[in-house]
Amino acid sequence: MQYWFPLGRTRWFGAALYVHLSVVVAAAVIALAGVQDPAFAAATLLSLVALILLHEFGHAAVAHYFGYPVKSIWFGLIHGRCAFETPLTEWERCLVAWGGVAAQLIIAIPICVADALWHRPVGVFGPVVLILGYWSLVVAVLNLIPSRGLDGQLAWRIIPLLRGQLGARRLAQDALRRNRRDR
Repeated sequence: MQYWFPLGRTRWFGAALYVHLSVVVAAAVIALAGVQDPAFAAATLLSLVALILLHEFGHAAVAHYFGYPVKSIWFGLIHGRCAFETPLTEWERCLVAWGGVAAQLIIAIPICVADALWHRPVGVFGPVVLILGYWSLVVAVLNLIPSRGLDGQLAWRIIPLLRGQLGARRLAQDALRRNRRDR
């Protein structure tokens, strides 16, 4: 709990929201560096915070969809955590792990496509495009590395589950075909 500060509760999930000291320090540094262009500094800071919150809210949304209470959301400058009741099935655990990455991609891909099609300076929206677009894609890919502490550790378990489901479906279809032929 060191260096984490409570901000209150989210309205959507009722979860406690915590911010890390790194966000406060970054806000101070960006504010000092952005004295000449406060709008650019604000866009930069809000984009950095939104990147982490978007990811964690993606996990929270999927957990909430499956009916698991979201207890807390913790966000720092380069990391976050969503605490929720542990899902009962492996499918649900995998889908909650994919929730954070999916939320990022839902925002990042349209921003990157719009940037590729927009051939004019973006001005104050530059940090939004850079952070919530391109950097978000990098973070999503890094999060899918199948390593302890990253979403990829659970997310990729969905592949054997899908194989098992497809195998079971084929067995059932074969059994139905044989039953029809035998009549």
